[in-house]
Amino acid sequence: MKKLILWISLLILVIVISGCISEKAKKTEETRTEVRAKMGNMEMVIAPTLNNTVKDIVTITATKVAAGTEIVAFAIQGRGIEDLNKTGPNLGIDSDGSDGWNYLFDSLTYPNGVYTIYTIAGVLKNDTPPLGGVTAQVIIQN
Repeated sequence: MKKLILWISLLILVIVISGCISEKAKKTEETRTEVRAKMGNMEMVIAPTLNNTVKDIVTITATKVAAGTEIVAFAIQGRGIEDLNKTGPNLGIDSDGSDGWNYLFDSLTYPNGVYTIYTIAGVLKNDTPPLGGVTAQVIIQN
């Protein structure tokens, strides 16, 4: 009888542990999402996110850019941010691209709310229009 109780206890323990592992795997899966956007000849990924929600520091990456791209600008637009036509790329610029076209974005510097992230490809010559661009809407929730 003692052996039967011991086996039942072990079986219950195994079921509980496997349930915990399964739940942990689900939570890990949920946190490993990203926002993907595509417009014309450009693609962008913002990660990590949960659905379209960003928190803390995320990476904005132009995963596909127009041919001839020499520079990629990153910008944000939302409540309380001056229009991009006046400010230009208000997040930053990647003029190297050797490690990919990306920008580390610290969402903690912005109040919670809905924002649009812009990634714009161009060349270094003045007065040359952008080669392409892509936008994605995110929710900052810190």
